[in-house]
Amino acid sequence: MSLPIDLCGQRMVLRADRTVLWEATRTLIVADTHFGKADAFRAFGLPIPGGAEEALTRLAKAIDDT
Repeated sequence: MSLPIDLCGQRMVLRADRTVLWEATRTLIVADTHFGKADAFRAFGLPIPGGAEEALTRLAKAIDDT
């Protein structure tokens, strides 16, 4: 599922995988990736939140799809 929108004259596609595709430049926009978060939590002896692996899988699929 996706939702095309116009943003300042540029077509952007809001994607169900929580990314945005800027079609004119073939750019996939992602935010709040938290790379390294698990390592930082481990360094302070804190429990690691779940979902990191699923988020990376979702990101890899978005890259492959676009």
